[in-house]
Amino acid sequence: MDPIVKALTELLSEGVSERVAPGMACAIGNARETWFAESGRQTYDKASPTIDGQTLWDLASVTKIAATASVAMSLYQSHELDLDAHVQSVVAEFVGDEKEDVTVRSLLRHDSGLAAYGNYEKLTNALEVKDEILRSALRSAPCTKTEYSCLGFVTLTEYMQRRTGAKFEDLVQKRVTGPLGMSNTGFKPIADDRPRCAPTEKYLPWRKKLEDLRGFKRVQDEYVQGAVHDPIAYLLGGISGNAGLFSTTRDLAKLARAWMTADGPWKKETIDLFTKRQTKDSTYGLGFDTRSEKDSSAGSRFSLQSFGHTGYTGTTMWVDPTNQVFAVLLTNRVHPTAANIKIREFRPKFHDAAFSILD
Repeated sequence: MDPIVKALTELLSEGVSERVAPGMACAIGNARETWFAESGRQTYDKASPTIDGQTLWDLASVTKIAATASVAMSLYQSHELDLDAHVQSVVAEFVGDEKEDVTVRSLLRHDSGLAAYGNYEKLTNALEVKDEILRSALRSAPCTKTEYSCLGFVTLTEYMQRRTGAKFEDLVQKRVTGPLGMSNTGFKPIADDRPRCAPTEKYLPWRKKLEDLRGFKRVQDEYVQGAVHDPIAYLLGGISGNAGLFSTTRDLAKLARAWMTADGPWKKETIDLFTKRQTKDSTYGLGFDTRSEKDSSAGSRFSLQSFGHTGYTGTTMWVDPTNQVFAVLLTNRVHPTAANIKIREFRPKFHDAAFSILD
């Protein structure tokens, strides 16, 4: 076994044995080469399928960079997206006090004033959920306070769809996954692919009821498998800018390398703009997060120019353009319950170890 793969496998196996998650997969790379490793099973049941390179992972909020920000970069680069355009100029339902001042840029850097999240589980119609989100009141005046917002990314998705006249999933395929050959990445896995998805949390009654209403073919009745974990993305039909993308380590390594080397759909100046910290009071770029000096999920060895994102289900992508390294870590730490937060300590440990291995 390649010594780098061996070291990575041992690292992931340690995380599985400590019950950080039942399954883990990773990819790390430099300017020349990429290495992959996997450990564990889909669940803690010893009869459960083992994790391999074809396992599909619910990326959760990593969707925000792997899909939404990546599409925004492409539209910006082709002069189809004005960062300072007002959202209300395209999305007429986006109304309320001071919402006329919300711009595309403020949605991307999380200072639009929109709330972080919302509870819409009493609704069953995706159009009703979207309308409720678009009509949400601001919690603060635009550009005055940073508050990480899933509602902002749902709004951004709607803006880009209306601006281009294309469905979001088609924008992602045409501008991101297609050009990079990411054939195992997309929204709403088909029935045949659902068994290779890493299961997430235990089913709640409202989800089963809605799945039955929508005719969803379940893999199993105990845990969510092959459907997005995030409630808002699920209520919206599984396709959203805040969450919903499924992928593999092989595909995400292609994306991370394209960001790192600018050898892909985006020019270096576009990547630099979107991945650069935008204000002194926040670590956010445009859609991307950047490494904080302390307590970063990227650990302490990735440079402060590093950019990436984490996902609630236990996923992470970080790219270090200064040292020309990247790391992807995919887990289903929310299985069987999101109460397990051991991933918080494991993420920086993984990234420090990955950097040392590459070094």
